[in-house]
Amino acid sequence: MNTELSQPSKTWKGLGTMHDSLLKEEAGWSNFRRTIATRYFTDPDYSEDDIRYAYDYLLKNGVTINETDFLEGNPVHVRIDGKIITQDLLISAAELASMEKVIDFPNIKSFVEIGGG
Repeated sequence: MNTELSQPSKTWKGLGTMHDSLLKEEAGWSNFRRTIATRYFTDPDYSEDDIRYAYDYLLKNGVTINETDFLEGNPVHVRIDGKIITQDLLISAAELASMEKVIDFPNIKSFVEIGGG
């Protein structure tokens, strides 16, 4: 196996080093979803009002959210009907609803996510 192909690029190594140092800071892991996660998954300026707006928008468009998120990493969140609603959860719900329009999930036995991180 060519080990050169299986190694992360200099960019990813640099990001990994930077993120490692951020995680070691005082509020590193406890604030993960407001710091490092905003570089990949979430908008750092997303507010509780934005979450409520997006939640209402998804509901009005037929997207059902039966799950709850968790508070590890201190995400921006709101509580609605006893559920923790975050930007991450809303994005996942919207993505799943989009997939359900074109994929017949009840007839799928398995699938693989490639590059899911």
